[in-house]
Amino acid sequence: MTETGIVIKLNKNFAVVRVERKSMCNSCKMCAIGPKAPHIDIKLKNEVFAKLNDKVEISIADGIVMKSSLIVYVVPLFFAFIGLLVGLLLTSEIMQLVLFLGFLTFGFLCVFLINIYIKNRPKYQQRIVRVLAEEKTECTGEKL
Repeated sequence: MTETGIVIKLNKNFAVVRVERKSMCNSCKMCAIGPKAPHIDIKLKNEVFAKLNDKVEISIADGIVMKSSLIVYVVPLFFAFIGLLVGLLLTSEIMQLVLFLGFLTFGFLCVFLINIYIKNRPKYQQRIVRVLAEEKTECTGEKL
């Protein structure tokens, strides 16, 4: 998956890239940007030596977004379902609710621990692929 953005800040070997919000962001909310936020700022390693205000292409390996979504949504639901099944074996409704919520909480804890484990692995991180050349229109010579 690739996106384009503008380098808005440089800090040693890192660049902060501003990526404009897409229409598909309205339903996802994975990156937790507000519903009215027009963009998201991402701190990335500046391996291509991009400069301030450069337009860059950023990329994340294919399938990583889908795997991340599965982890975030399916793991807690899986544990909640297990808690529900264990709770159904008991007669007390209070105990069923406690087991359901306990297993759901454990599922979210698992997601948190998985995040700690994979967040610094290069495979799971976005990276700046290249600096895009400035485009000019043939008619007027204005920058696009």
